[in-house]
Amino acid sequence: MELEDVWLMEHLDNHETIANVNLQHHPAFNDERIETLLRSIAAEISTGCLSGHLYGQSLSTALICLLIHRYRRENRRPIPSRNELCQQALKEILDYIERNLGGDLSLKRIAALKNMSAQRFCLMFHESVGTTPHQYVIQRRIEKAKRLLTLRSSCIVEIALDLGFSSQSHFTSVFKRMTGVTPKKYRASGTN
Repeated sequence: MELEDVWLMEHLDNHETIANVNLQHHPAFNDERIETLLRSIAAEISTGCLSGHLYGQSLSTALICLLIHRYRRENRRPIPSRNELCQQALKEILDYIERNLGGDLSLKRIAALKNMSAQRFCLMFHESVGTTPHQYVIQRRIEKAKRLLTLRSSCIVEIALDLGFSSQSHFTSVFKRMTGVTPKKYRASGTN
Protein backbone atom coordinates (compact mmCIF):
# COMPACT_ATOMS: atom_id res chain seq x y z
CA MET A 1 0.00 0.00 0.00
CA GLU A 2 1.28 3.44 -0.87
CA LEU A 3 -0.17 6.78 0.25
CA GLU A 4 0.31 10.07 -1.53
CA ASP A 5 1.10 13.07 0.66
CA VAL A 6 -1.77 15.06 -0.87
CA TRP A 7 -4.31 12.41 0.15
CA LEU A 8 -2.87 12.22 3.65
CA MET A 9 -2.86 16.02 4.01
CA GLU A 10 -6.63 16.13 3.41
CA HIS A 11 -7.13 14.18 6.66
CA LEU A 12 -4.93 16.29 8.90
CA ASP A 13 -5.98 19.22 11.05
CA ASN A 14 -5.37 22.65 9.55
CA HIS A 15 -2.44 23.26 11.89
CA GLU A 16 -0.84 19.82 11.44
CA THR A 17 1.58 19.28 8.57
CA ILE A 18 2.84 16.19 6.82
CA ALA A 19 6.20 16.74 8.57
CA ASN A 20 4.52 16.24 11.95
CA VAL A 21 3.02 12.92 10.91
CA ASN A 22 6.19 11.14 9.82
CA LEU A 23 4.83 7.61 9.30
CA GLN A 24 7.30 4.80 9.82
CA HIS A 25 7.98 2.53 6.86
CA HIS A 26 6.88 -1.07 7.40
CA PRO A 27 7.85 -3.18 4.37
CA ALA A 28 5.88 -6.24 5.45
CA PHE A 29 3.54 -6.45 8.39
CA ASN A 30 0.18 -7.92 9.33
CA ASP A 31 -2.43 -5.66 10.83
CA GLU A 32 -5.91 -7.17 11.02
CA ARG A 33 -7.75 -3.84 11.29
CA ILE A 34 -5.94 -2.34 8.29
CA GLU A 35 -6.57 -5.52 6.33
CA THR A 36 -10.28 -5.36 7.20
CA LEU A 37 -10.51 -1.73 6.10
CA LEU A 38 -8.68 -2.44 2.85
CA ARG A 39 -10.99 -5.39 2.12
CA SER A 40 -14.02 -3.21 2.83
CA ILE A 41 -12.72 -0.52 0.48
CA ALA A 42 -12.04 -3.13 -2.22
CA ALA A 43 -15.52 -4.64 -1.77
CA GLU A 44 -17.14 -1.21 -2.02
CA ILE A 45 -15.23 -0.42 -5.21
CA SER A 46 -16.09 -3.82 -6.72
CA THR A 47 -19.83 -3.16 -6.19
CA GLY A 48 -19.63 0.22 -7.90
CA CYS A 49 -19.76 2.21 -4.64
CA LEU A 50 -23.43 1.44 -4.01
CA SER A 51 -23.26 2.69 -0.42
CA GLY A 52 -22.41 6.22 -1.53
CA HIS A 53 -19.52 8.63 -1.15
CA LEU A 54 -19.93 9.10 2.59
CA TYR A 55 -19.35 5.41 3.28
CA GLY A 56 -16.26 5.32 1.05
CA GLN A 57 -14.90 8.47 2.65
CA SER A 58 -15.58 7.03 6.09
CA LEU A 59 -13.57 3.91 5.25
CA SER A 60 -10.71 6.02 3.85
CA THR A 61 -10.72 8.29 6.88
CA ALA A 62 -10.75 5.31 9.24
CA LEU A 63 -7.75 3.88 7.39
CA ILE A 64 -5.82 7.15 7.58
CA CYS A 65 -6.67 7.62 11.28
CA LEU A 66 -5.52 4.12 12.07
CA LEU A 67 -2.27 4.56 10.17
CA ILE A 68 -1.55 7.89 11.80
CA HIS A 69 -2.42 6.58 15.26
CA ARG A 70 -0.45 3.33 15.03
CA TYR A 71 2.47 4.04 12.76
CA ARG A 72 3.64 7.57 13.12
CA ARG A 73 6.91 8.23 14.87
CA GLU A 74 7.08 9.53 18.41
CA ASN A 75 7.48 13.19 17.42
CA ARG A 76 3.69 13.56 17.36
CA ARG A 77 1.95 16.41 19.12
CA PRO A 78 -0.26 15.62 22.10
CA ILE A 79 -3.93 14.97 21.39
CA PRO A 80 -6.20 17.57 23.00
CA SER A 81 -8.08 16.22 25.99
CA ARG A 82 -11.44 17.62 24.85
CA ASN A 83 -12.58 16.08 21.58
CA GLU A 84 -16.23 17.09 21.58
CA LEU A 85 -17.95 19.65 19.42
CA CYS A 86 -19.45 22.61 21.26
CA GLN A 87 -23.25 22.57 21.45
CA GLN A 88 -23.72 25.32 18.85
CA ALA A 89 -21.37 23.65 16.32
CA LEU A 90 -23.03 20.28 16.88
CA LYS A 91 -26.49 21.79 16.39
CA GLU A 92 -25.39 23.46 13.13
CA ILE A 93 -23.92 20.21 11.83
CA LEU A 94 -26.94 18.11 12.79
CA ASP A 95 -29.28 20.69 11.24
CA TYR A 96 -27.22 20.66 8.05
CA ILE A 97 -27.36 16.86 7.89
CA GLU A 98 -31.12 16.89 8.49
CA ARG A 99 -31.71 19.47 5.72
CA ASN A 100 -29.56 17.47 3.28
CA LEU A 101 -30.53 13.86 4.02
CA GLY A 102 -31.36 13.24 0.37
CA GLY A 103 -28.12 14.73 -0.91
CA ASP A 104 -24.58 13.51 -1.17
CA LEU A 105 -23.32 14.21 2.35
CA SER A 106 -19.54 13.97 2.13
CA LEU A 107 -17.25 14.07 5.15
CA LYS A 108 -15.19 16.79 3.56
CA ARG A 109 -18.22 19.01 2.99
CA ILE A 110 -19.60 18.53 6.51
CA ALA A 111 -16.18 19.03 8.12
CA ALA A 112 -15.68 22.21 6.07
CA LEU A 113 -18.70 23.73 7.82
CA LYS A 114 -16.48 24.05 10.89
CA ASN A 115 -13.10 24.39 9.14
CA MET A 116 -11.97 20.93 10.22
CA SER A 117 -10.19 18.08 8.55
CA ALA A 118 -12.29 14.99 7.89
CA GLN A 119 -10.20 13.09 10.45
CA ARG A 120 -10.73 15.65 13.19
CA PHE A 121 -14.41 16.00 12.37
CA CYS A 122 -14.97 12.21 12.58
CA LEU A 123 -13.27 12.04 15.96
CA MET A 124 -15.17 15.00 17.40
CA PHE A 125 -18.49 13.91 15.91
CA HIS A 126 -18.10 10.42 17.36
CA GLU A 127 -17.17 11.80 20.77
CA SER A 128 -20.16 14.19 20.70
CA VAL A 129 -22.85 11.92 19.25
CA GLY A 130 -21.59 8.44 20.11
CA THR A 131 -21.60 7.14 16.55
CA THR A 132 -19.81 7.77 13.27
CA PRO A 133 -21.11 10.40 10.82
CA HIS A 134 -21.97 7.63 8.33
CA GLN A 135 -24.01 5.66 10.89
CA TYR A 136 -25.74 8.82 12.08
CA VAL A 137 -26.76 9.76 8.53
CA ILE A 138 -28.07 6.24 7.88
CA GLN A 139 -30.06 6.31 11.15
CA ARG A 140 -31.59 9.67 10.27
CA ARG A 141 -32.44 8.51 6.74
CA ILE A 142 -34.15 5.40 8.11
CA GLU A 143 -36.13 7.45 10.65
CA LYS A 144 -37.29 9.80 7.91
CA ALA A 145 -38.12 6.80 5.71
CA LYS A 146 -40.32 5.39 8.48
CA ARG A 147 -42.32 8.63 8.58
CA LEU A 148 -42.63 8.74 4.78
CA LEU A 149 -43.70 5.10 4.61
CA THR A 150 -46.61 5.73 6.98
CA LEU A 151 -47.86 8.61 4.81
CA ARG A 152 -48.32 6.29 1.80
CA SER A 153 -48.06 9.22 -0.62
CA SER A 154 -44.79 8.08 -2.21
CA CYS A 155 -43.75 4.74 -3.60
CA ILE A 156 -40.83 2.96 -1.97
CA VAL A 157 -38.41 3.59 -4.82
CA GLU A 158 -39.12 7.35 -4.65
CA ILE A 159 -38.50 7.36 -0.90
CA ALA A 160 -35.23 5.46 -1.39
CA LEU A 161 -33.92 7.84 -4.04
CA ASP A 162 -35.16 10.98 -2.24
CA LEU A 163 -33.23 9.92 0.85
CA GLY A 164 -29.94 9.44 -0.98
CA PHE A 165 -29.89 5.66 -1.35
CA SER A 166 -28.40 4.43 -4.62
CA SER A 167 -31.30 2.08 -5.36
CA GLN A 168 -34.45 0.58 -3.87
CA SER A 169 -32.62 -2.69 -3.19
CA HIS A 170 -29.87 -0.88 -1.25
CA PHE A 171 -32.54 1.01 0.72
CA THR A 172 -34.44 -2.22 1.43
CA SER A 173 -31.29 -3.97 2.60
CA VAL A 174 -30.30 -1.16 4.99
CA PHE A 175 -33.89 -0.67 6.20
CA LYS A 176 -34.31 -4.38 6.98
CA ARG A 177 -30.94 -4.56 8.75
CA MET A 178 -31.88 -1.61 10.98
CA THR A 179 -35.57 -2.35 11.63
CA GLY A 180 -35.89 -6.10 11.14
CA VAL A 181 -38.52 -5.75 8.40
CA THR A 182 -38.60 -4.62 4.79
CA PRO A 183 -40.05 -1.18 3.92
CA LYS A 184 -43.04 -2.90 2.28
CA LYS A 185 -43.81 -4.88 5.46
CA TYR A 186 -43.25 -1.81 7.60
CA ARG A 187 -45.72 0.16 5.48
CA ALA A 188 -48.27 -2.69 5.53
CA SER A 189 -48.08 -2.95 9.32
CA GLY A 190 -48.96 0.72 9.72
CA THR A 191 -46.26 1.03 12.42
CA ASN A 192 -45.64 4.54 13.73
